[in-house]
Amino acid sequence: MKDIAKLIEVATGRQEADLVLKGGSVVNVFTGEVLLGDVAISGGYVAAVGNYSGPNEIDCTGRFICPGFIDAHIHIESTMVLPGEFVRLALPSGTTTVIADPHEIVNVLGEKGLEFMLEVSRGLPCNLYYMLPSSVPSTAFETAGGRFTAADMEKYLNNPQVLGLGEAMSYTDVVAGRGEIMKMLELFKGRLVDGHSPGLSSPEIQAYVAAGVCTEHENTTFDEALEKARAGMAILVREGSAAHDLTAIVNGMLESGVDTGRFMFCTDDKHLDDLGRDGHIRWNVKLAIDMGLDPVKAIQMASWNTAQVYGLRDTGAVAPGYKADILVLKSLRGVEVEAVYKDGVPAEKRIAEITPPKVEDPDILRSVKARKVCAADFALKVQNPTDVIEMVPYQLVTKHLREEVPTENGCFVPSPVYTKLCVIERHGKNGNIS
Repeated sequence: MKDIAKLIEVATGRQEADLVLKGGSVVNVFTGEVLLGDVAISGGYVAAVGNYSGPNEIDCTGRFICPGFIDAHIHIESTMVLPGEFVRLALPSGTTTVIADPHEIVNVLGEKGLEFMLEVSRGLPCNLYYMLPSSVPSTAFETAGGRFTAADMEKYLNNPQVLGLGEAMSYTDVVAGRGEIMKMLELFKGRLVDGHSPGLSSPEIQAYVAAGVCTEHENTTFDEALEKARAGMAILVREGSAAHDLTAIVNGMLESGVDTGRFMFCTDDKHLDDLGRDGHIRWNVKLAIDMGLDPVKAIQMASWNTAQVYGLRDTGAVAPGYKADILVLKSLRGVEVEAVYKDGVPAEKRIAEITPPKVEDPDILRSVKARKVCAADFALKVQNPTDVIEMVPYQLVTKHLREEVPTENGCFVPSPVYTKLCVIERHGKNGNIS
């Protein structure tokens, strides 16, 4: 709880701070300046930036002080670990706030999956917020393990862990003004709604935004991102393990000189080996700087811009009254994280507090209920030419081709060029394989 009276006393110098980061170059995300100053911290918040001293000082001479980084959109389930283990890796690289969409586990377990993620996220040394998944199931022809409707969402509207509605993947329904998504958009009218509309262009983009969709992370080209930004959408520049959009978008930003105030960073999906090797959002920041983006603008995109769009009033800046979620960098351009403070406490101390939850619910532990399969289940009869999905390197989007593929006795035979992609129903509902 923020102690306003104590912050005033520390800021005026009438009381000493709990901790002072001395003599660093502070990145001011409001003005875009880098200014020498001391950061006085009290009760987990920044009391002041200026000339301060106290019994507990950290010499930051020659170092850069900036706000903790924010991932604007991620599915924690894609890391294959619980939120606590994810935070254990992400926090040391500078991520202090995460906005997650749990649609993967909710597609398996319905509301129970959401409740589980909310529960195991409480008390972690990270500001972990959720967007309510809007696409459970993702499409009408999908067999999901659970359902999550607009009626199910009502009870979560005032939950402090919930910021808004998750990515509206059924964008064709939004543009057509039909289906369950319309009830959800009505429920979240005036609140944050994440988008998911790859390849959409005007006038459909105009309709999508008019429906209340606020952000977009499915941008594989700068032109697509710019068209959506011009319609009013905040743009999440994605660089994760599966999708790599940053190079194209940042190049476009640099060439066009577009204002960066409505651009942010996200990962969407980030695997543990990538997290361990590169870090989390700091990797997005570093890549953008390496390409020529001004370091302060990159840090703004990783902190203040996201906090503004998602309504995080006391997050995203090193300034009086803001959470003391702070990074100390060895260098600004290299984004070398020397120290991380979460609520004014060193990250290593906060990480030591993480206790793995005891999970006993059999629905969560044993959710895969796929039937036994045999070779005959995977025989694929084809007539050439046939429909083929072409992968696009480092992207989630694909291309539709008509190709002559190798066959034997009327069935497809894999080759170095062509292979099978199989989908197995794993919820124990119908045993379908396609």
